[in-house]
Amino acid sequence: MFTRLKTKIINPGSYLTVLFLMITAFVLFHGITYLFFTSKILNIKAPYHRGDLSRMSYQVGSVVYRKMETQLPKQHITGANYKAGMPVDVVTIGDSFSDGGGGGKNPFYQDYIATLNNLEVLNIRLLPQADSILKTTMALINSGVLNEISPKVLLIESGSRVFLKLFSRPIPEQPPLEKVLIYSSISKMGLHYASRYSQQNISFINSGNYKFVSNTLQYNFKTCLSCDVCRLPLEKEFFSADDASVLEFYDDNVKVIPRTTRERVAIANETLNLISDMLSRSGIKLYVMVVVDKFDLYSSYLSKNPYGENPLFSLLRPMDKSYTFIDTKKILLEELVNNETKDLFFADDTHWTYKASEAIFKQVRFSSN
Repeated sequence: MFTRLKTKIINPGSYLTVLFLMITAFVLFHGITYLFFTSKILNIKAPYHRGDLSRMSYQVGSVVYRKMETQLPKQHITGANYKAGMPVDVVTIGDSFSDGGGGGKNPFYQDYIATLNNLEVLNIRLLPQADSILKTTMALINSGVLNEISPKVLLIESGSRVFLKLFSRPIPEQPPLEKVLIYSSISKMGLHYASRYSQQNISFINSGNYKFVSNTLQYNFKTCLSCDVCRLPLEKEFFSADDASVLEFYDDNVKVIPRTTRERVAIANETLNLISDMLSRSGIKLYVMVVVDKFDLYSSYLSKNPYGENPLFSLLRPMDKSYTFIDTKKILLEELVNNETKDLFFADDTHWTYKASEAIFKQVRFSSN
């Protein structure tokens, strides 16, 4: 006996219906997610910009929109505006904090030094031929360029998460760079415009929509994601963003904690003492400003802290120094404890705001003598 096989013919219209529904769902997902969420991160109109942490984490609640604007009466000198023989009281060398990295209102701490002390302040960015703070400093000293500029103060700034990596090592032996080459590099150093991070004309169908959904779900179970951004709840509202009581920070802020040892801090302190002694022979005072990282500053206000405290500042403070140490953690903690100041750092960025610069340089003053 043969069984009759029946072939079921599917109506082509059913395929089209399923395809139509899938395309509709796809477009609706991207359209709704982009309209209400990711456009707030991706479609930023110049001159406004937002911080790197929100761009990487896709967390809309941390976004802070700002534009670069300087309102202080006296501003620092950029390398591009420096002419040989110009009087300079203070030279600054550092990382993105020295380059106005956070943007927004009065992004350059050097302008507060200039305004509050009525001094001429020159910021020298990292030389392309000496691509670290330490190497740039030594290139300026060994070449004689710093002596020719003849400041009364050299201020070295470094973020705390890279401070030991940069300075807990011997001073590098490097052949002196030619003065002409250094001056040429300095003459090309203009302002750092954070507004270049603005984006616009991003299609509403984009991979960021998936990242927003995925990251938002994952942050309910994890502190740090593969995007290198961590989020922890705070006990108080220290930010003006929608996520006012959430601390967003780089995972490097906590990875550096177990590597911060007394031995490494002592080596870094000795390196800075040696630089200070070199400068003193030319009548130049060394100031060192280690910028407290975001996690370290707010760590005592976390609802839970699985990482402990960064010991860098507590180890460095009591060590003998021939330089002047600008203790940013102490000064900014006082702002949090005494004034409960909001927005010392941007909610969506690793950089501080003008409020931090103002608080620090109202305490740390410079003399032209």
